[in-house]
Amino acid sequence: MIRSVSAFFKSLTRKSKGKTRLPKLRGKIDIDMLRFAYEILIRHKQENIQQYKNNIGMLIPQIEMTKSPLQNVTDDINKLKNALAKVKNQIDTLTDELQQAGKSQEEIEQHPDYIQFQSKYSAIQSRLDEKNKRFSKLQQDVNKAQDKIESFKLQLQQLHQEIEKIQEDKDDTIRDHLTKLDN
Repeated sequence: MIRSVSAFFKSLTRKSKGKTRLPKLRGKIDIDMLRFAYEILIRHKQENIQQYKNNIGMLIPQIEMTKSPLQNVTDDINKLKNALAKVKNQIDTLTDELQQAGKSQEEIEQHPDYIQFQSKYSAIQSRLDEKNKRFSKLQQDVNKAQDKIESFKLQLQQLHQEIEKIQEDKDDTIRDHLTKLDN
């Protein structure tokens, strides 16, 4: 696409230097061709804009689909933290009771209830670690998608600015060309 536009502009340059066989029509052909060339550039930029909009449109549902599991994992983490706190409280209460009964730390650690609570605490902590990893992964996915969207938005702004600049260049070039033809 770029090569064809480049070749088109080269042919316009050759024609503006008088290397055309139809000198009477050269001005009209050049202006129409200039307009056409600029319109092709603008259309190309508009196609790029549409592509970025499509990409953004595909990322937004992806983010929304990730946010629901993220909320579920957050709820699970909160529940596990509460369960962990309860078990920790049970361990502390049992330890205090056994210490008041005159048990040594070794005897406390060998007590069946203490072993059961410690096992339960470890299992909950393991699940909590898994949920935290899952949360981090989901959060990274959301952040990556949001970063891509921001990048696409910047590209869209640049493309809009480029279209405005091309439009201004088109108007200026055609006006200059018409001025040269009138002289």
